[in-house]
Formats: sequence, structure tokens, C-alpha cells
Amino acid sequence: MRLVTRRSDLVAALQTVERAVSTRQTMPILSGVLLAAAEGQLRLYATDLELSIECRIPAQVEEEGSAVLDARYLHQIARRFPEDEVYIEKAAASGVVQVRSGLSRLSLHYQDPSDFPQLPPVESEYGFTINQKTLFTMIRSTLFATANDPGRPFLTGVLFEIDPGELRLVATDGNRLALNRHVWEEKENPPTGSFRAIVPERSLGELLRASVISAAGEEDNIQVTVRMDRRQVSFSWPSYQLVTRLIEGQFPNYRPVIPAHQRITVAVPREALLAAVERAAVLSRSGAAFTSLMLENGVLRLRSREAEVGQVEEEIPVTYEESPFETAYQARFLTDVLRVLSSEEVLLGLDASLSPGTIRPAGQDNYVYVMMPVRVG
Repeated sequence: MRLVTRRSDLVAALQTVERAVSTRQTMPILSGVLLAAAEGQLRLYATDLELSIECRIPAQVEEEGSAVLDARYLHQIARRFPEDEVYIEKAAASGVVQVRSGLSRLSLHYQDPSDFPQLPPVESEYGFTINQKTLFTMIRSTLFATANDPGRPFLTGVLFEIDPGELRLVATDGNRLALNRHVWEEKENPPTGSFRAIVPERSLGELLRASVISAAGEEDNIQVTVRMDRRQVSFSWPSYQLVTRLIEGQFPNYRPVIPAHQRITVAVPREALLAAVERAAVLSRSGAAFTSLMLENGVLRLRSREAEVGQVEEEIPVTYEESPFETAYQARFLTDVLRVLSSEEVLLGLDASLSPGTIRPAGQDNYVYVMMPVRVG
């Protein structure tokens, strides 16, 4: 194996695949990354047997070949190389791979690539194609609502509910729920059947980080191919592939949780509301921060108090002339969703003070966020 590639490409790819490197001491080879050079590309691949990530970057390949190198050392040294051109050569006689840039040289002992687990195939041909920007936006707007509860693993991922008409991503932790819908476009190669799968939160987080290996602006044109079977799912585009095991279990019926009608709907500037909630939550010294919302005489008033510290009040002008209304939420239930939405205004939907509230982006009907209120003294 002998090749030349760009340091910036190599570092970005290593940064991406290293997230799948295993820390298990029982299989030392999984602490490495497989490098394979062929046909004008350098392929980098890592796996912990639950999650597998592969990246492909351009390279001038003078001699094809492969080797497994320690991922941590290769990444840490490559990112500190002085020049952008990196030369990689496998010296079979000495059992090392030489990596150099400028006057810097690194020699790493390699392991036999034939002992490295292969990228697991997704056996089913069921799948679809979707624009990367669309998919990533849907993931970001739901991922934060997953649970961190090993006792309920089916809540620790995002439900992909796939039909010939639309794709729905749903996440819930039992106290809040995020739903994003996407109606298929012709160029996206929509599926011919229906399928449901729960994809782990960790894997989707790594998928979002994969954008570092795409050139700026490329996400508008990249089409992601998604393939699923009963055990695993793959997400791929020309320079990248991620394969992950699915979460077993039955995702709860989320439809009854979404309010069909709400008595109050108020349009609020998103950034102003986010900033007000963040300021109101500063006083919390321990545990979850709670924010009271009060509507009265054309004003949305936010209040947070800490008994031994003091009180914060914020006011946002809104169009509201009905009888006074008050409710309260965990502050992070509000900030998490307001940070991932991009609309200038959001619609705050309310009913009784202890009934679920909703947040929707103004002018859009494809997204809804449901949150349970709390009792505050």
C-alpha cells in the first residue's frame, strides 16, 4: 500500500470513523481503523460491532493495499502534521506503516486486515432515498427528545415510521414528544411499502457529525440512501456509510398524546422566547429549572424563582386579550426545541394549566412538539 492524500481529508475522515472505535479490551483489533487504498480512494472503516462507520476520501494510489492501524495515535498525530500532503506507505518487511508529512514521520505497527470484521450487510432491499439536508433537519428536530433510560430502551432512539406517502420521525422520553413529517418528493425514490424501526440516539448523533466530511454547501445536493432490515439500518452516500443495529421493542402509540385542539394559540418570536427562558433559568441552583408562563393583557410573562436567591421576570409582547392564563414547564423542555427550530416565530399552543402544551414553527404544519407541564408552588 502506497498513497498520497490531503491531511485535511484524512483528519476529517479519522475524526468521523474514530467515533465507532471500540474500547473493549477483549478484541484489541477493534481499537484500530482499517485503511484500504484502491481505485483513487482511501477507505477508512471502524466498528464496535454495534455501530460501523466507513469514509472514503480521494487519494493518489500508487500501490493498492490495506492495514489496520491504531486509530487514536494516527488521528492525534495526523491532525498535527505541518503540511497538507500526507504520504502513507506499508512496509511489509518491517511490519509498520510509514506516515509522513513534510519533515515529520510516523511509524505505526499494523495488524492483519483479514482479521478485522467486515462492514455488515443489510440483507433487505427495503429502503428509500432522501435529501441529506432534509434528513438531517428531521433528525436534529427530534433527537433531543429521546430518553436516557436503560430500563426503557425503546425510548432511547428515534422511531422511523416509513410509508409510501411520507416519512415520520418521532422521539419521546415520556414527558415530551417531537414529531417531524416529510412528504416524499419524486426525486427521492420513495418506498413502495411501510416499515417501522427504532434507530439508536447515539448512531443518529454520529450521522449528524458526518457532515464534517462534506464540502460546504454540498448537503443541498447529496442524496442519502437508507436501507433497513429487521436487525439493522444503513445510511450511505458516495463518501460515507453508517450501519447500526436497531433497538428492539415496541415504540408507544404516540398519536393520542398530540392534542387535536387547544384553546389558546399565541405567536411568539422564537429567538426572544429562547433568550427569555435561558435568562429565567439562570437562578436554578440544583435540579431542574422551572419556568412559569403567564398570559395577560397582551403580554407573555416568564418567571423563575429560587427561594434562597431571588426571582427573574421576563416580558414578551404578544397578541392575547383573553382571560389570564398560567402554566409552567421545565426550562430545558422549552430551550431544547427552540434551539433546533429555525422559524422566526413559533406557535405556543395551550389548554388547561395542567394539560400538554405544544410548540410548532409558524407557517409550517409538518412539525409538532408536545410537552407536559409541571406543578410549581
